[in-house]
Amino acid sequence: MEEAEKIYHSLFKEKIPLILNQRFQEATEKIIANNSNDYLSKSDSALGRIKDLEALEMAARFKRRLPSLSLKFRIMVFLAETLPQNQRIFVNAKDNSFKAWASLLFSGIRSVFKFFKGIYLLRNLKNV
Repeated sequence: MEEAEKIYHSLFKEKIPLILNQRFQEATEKIIANNSNDYLSKSDSALGRIKDLEALEMAARFKRRLPSLSLKFRIMVFLAETLPQNQRIFVNAKDNSFKAWASLLFSGIRSVFKFFKGIYLLRNLKNV
């Protein structure tokens, strides 16, 4: 599974649309051209070895490590927002208080779990 597919799947749990994959490749080519190999190699190594990229990225962002991984996640979210089929992910059209509070509670608990899992993954990642 290539980089764009792994990042998209970790964020949205779906297969990446072809157009989004192409746009991501174009954007990352600019990152590669503007940065050193060391900046990129650590996140590339993590992409190949870690399955829960979402947890790793959250912890890496907090610890200010693997900046290229965080940048790639932000690029993917920005690009995903532009697709009409992703509107349901970014826009809530229904008004349901109970569901909103339940979702907020679940997301908060999940985020705490992912953060600590990411800290563990980051500690176990060699040379980071």
